[in-house]
Amino acid sequence: MWEVIHMLEDFGSVERLLAESHLTEPRVRLALAYRDAYPEEIADAVAENRRPREELKVLYPFIGIADERR
Repeated sequence: MWEVIHMLEDFGSVERLLAESHLTEPRVRLALAYRDAYPEEIADAVAENRRPREELKVLYPFIGIADERR
């Protein structure tokens, strides 16, 4: 669920997310409902995923981090 919310935050709107991704409206609405029911869980997961690369390298020096491609 958090991945969909993460994408939604990046896309800026449900409409744009639906238009520019493979996601369907029912899946996005389900993720929104889950976020509304468990806002802290989703916020924590999104924040964890948004950690800067430098911080990840310090916290997890044993993992490789792929180059960012945008």
